[in-house]
Amino acid sequence: MMKPSRKLAVILLCFGLVMSVRAFVMGRSIDHFHNVYEEAKTFQENGKYEKAIAGFREAAKLDPTYATVSDRLGDCLFKTKRYDEAFDAYQTVLRKNSGSSFTFLHLGDIYEMRGDREKAKEFWSRAEESWQGDDWAEQAKIRLKKKP
Repeated sequence: MMKPSRKLAVILLCFGLVMSVRAFVMGRSIDHFHNVYEEAKTFQENGKYEKAIAGFREAAKLDPTYATVSDRLGDCLFKTKRYDEAFDAYQTVLRKNSGSSFTFLHLGDIYEMRGDREKAKEFWSRAEESWQGDDWAEQAKIRLKKKP
């Protein structure tokens, strides 16, 4: 029979090993997410939208809580004229956080393309209000002044 202090030492040693392995695995998955996300971002910045889309989709699977991934995915889809998919990506952003002027601007554009000018104006107004002075808010202001 093992002494209680020795038993405790074995339990603590096993717990420490399990936690070390867990930390190693978690660290690797965080590094993997970061690598995938950064590569997708580079593709996006260089206009290689299909590769960026694939990368952002993979990054979203690795960390489904990071709204910026969905925002960037939406941008790539919007730029490749896949508006329904972009709409879904932007809606995902809004479910994860409050959104940005960029998100609101493009949602407004998609609503306008769908023929819903009132909903488009609502989102352009949100873009304008969300961050005064940035380029996206300024573009929203221009769209709001446009005749129907």
